[in-house]
Amino acid sequence: MKENQAFFLAIFIFISVSLFFSGCNKTDNDKKIPLENTTEVVSVQDINKVKIQKENIFELSDLEQNTLQLTMTKKDIIFSQITQPIVIIHFFHTEDSPIFSEIPYLIDLQNAYKKDVFVLGVLMQENNSSKQGLLKLNNLKANYFISYSKSNRLLFNNVLKNFYLPPSTSTPMTLLYKNGTFMNHYEGAVPIEMLKHTIKQLLKKV
Repeated sequence: MKENQAFFLAIFIFISVSLFFSGCNKTDNDKKIPLENTTEVVSVQDINKVKIQKENIFELSDLEQNTLQLTMTKKDIIFSQITQPIVIIHFFHTEDSPIFSEIPYLIDLQNAYKKDVFVLGVLMQENNSSKQGLLKLNNLKANYFISYSKSNRLLFNNVLKNFYLPPSTSTPMTLLYKNGTFMNHYEGAVPIEMLKHTIKQLLKKV
């Protein structure tokens, strides 16, 4: 009889200890946090992912209120609304000395490679600081997308951070992408022949 009691007591202790340690193995990361005004339960990891995504999504708009959404993943960019394989991002300010000679080249480039190249101008103008420069820009009648969005500065700062460039980096600056993958970046004025040569080489590999 005593042997049976000792046997059942040993089993009870074993089960109790097992339940105790299984409860201790749960971490705070496994806890679910209910969102306000909803019955949905989201983990801490999911909330952090949402924050990172929002910080890297940029909505650009031109004067006609057409919009483009860009999502940065380190140096690469997801261009969800652009079908051309090659994208040229051109950060500029109307007070940059070479800009009004560069824009006509970009216009010609867009005309020559409509199906393969998307030129995206990102104006770093703030508060319309140079009305004369903006007027001159409008008179050029650029045939490519130029963003006047408030997100322009945020996008530029994000590029500087991801490319490990100093905050003092100035415009113009040009980024070149193929299917969303970063290919090259140029600081200062870029010779049009250099861009054309690079584009031709990239199109051979598309």
